[in-house]
Amino acid sequence: MIEFKAECGHTVRAKDENAGGVVRCSYCGREADVPDTKEDDLDFLFREVDQSDEGGGRKKRKRKGGKSLFHALARGRGGRPFDPFAVVLKLCYVAFLIAAVIFVGRTYLLPLLKSDGVADQIAELKKKTETPRQRQPRGGSDPKPQAGRGLIGREKIKGLYVMSTPPGASVHFMRADQLPPSGRLQQLPGADGIPSGRSSPIKRPGAGTYVVEVAFAMNNPKLKQFEGYRDFRRRVERGTPAERTRLVRRFFLPDEADRAFVQEEDGQFFIVRQYEGVTLQKNGVQDVRALFLPRATKGDKGAFAIEALVAQHIPPDAQYAFDRDNITDELSYYQVAPTDQHAVLEALSRIGVIPYYDVTEKSIRLFKIDIQDGSIRAPFIRETEP
Repeated sequence: MIEFKAECGHTVRAKDENAGGVVRCSYCGREADVPDTKEDDLDFLFREVDQSDEGGGRKKRKRKGGKSLFHALARGRGGRPFDPFAVVLKLCYVAFLIAAVIFVGRTYLLPLLKSDGVADQIAELKKKTETPRQRQPRGGSDPKPQAGRGLIGREKIKGLYVMSTPPGASVHFMRADQLPPSGRLQQLPGADGIPSGRSSPIKRPGAGTYVVEVAFAMNNPKLKQFEGYRDFRRRVERGTPAERTRLVRRFFLPDEADRAFVQEEDGQFFIVRQYEGVTLQKNGVQDVRALFLPRATKGDKGAFAIEALVAQHIPPDAQYAFDRDNITDELSYYQVAPTDQHAVLEALSRIGVIPYYDVTEKSIRLFKIDIQDGSIRAPFIRETEP
């Protein structure tokens, strides 16, 4: 037997076989829909009366008799009271099932995957497919201090390192015991050449003591950009060998060269600098840094105009890393004028070497950054004699 409330509120009883059909209310005489006993426990929450509009097309759904959702919950299926315990019990069953699946997976499946190496392979594949972080380019006018780094981009230099400023010089070297009393090394037996045009060539000739030669043709375009170079070149070509050497010494900044001279070969003049006693240890490094930069003076007699040199003739990119605060302190110790310190630091960061006229000592000191660890050396140097 099915019991339910009609729209008038009167309780109607109908047989089970009338489920889903229509019976007449004995109280008001109106027809009443008999609930379908096959509905799920929660279906009655959404059961609404289907009413057709005048067009006979679309159907609307609404609660019967304006009854509230609370009233529907209280009435339940077939007019019987709603039992919330049954719904809660079903939800507990579902939660228990999910917890059991998680427990079994973590306890048995994951160790199985790890023992077979599957998880490791997946992690390794993920690592390989990840986009690697791009290494940041180094350079700029103020390189950050880096322990054990003197020359940026060349962490482990071994052998003979030679550079020139401006770049593009021809470089040759040979063992010191084979050095002739005079002249160039270029065409001598036993001389080894490094291709011209490279600013920092490296060779590994083996342990020993060498002589290194760095030379520029006088018609080199980079040299011709120097102020007063045209007149200097003309005087060199017309002078005697001794006069040529003196002119070279006056025009170019000094460096660690032991000999500087001009040599003519087949009508072409070359400015040559030779560096003796370059000792290379096994698996070690030795460097030669030649300067072919114009000498400009300022103020005190013999002082160099470092600011103009940096602005006009030294490449802008930093090549050497060092502790800037420590090097600044060293410059102060060696009595470099505060007005010159910034320019000297810039020169050291770009080419790693710069001569400076010591007013107190009345001599030239060469500041030089070590290419391996970024430390500084500051030896006195003498002007190259004819």
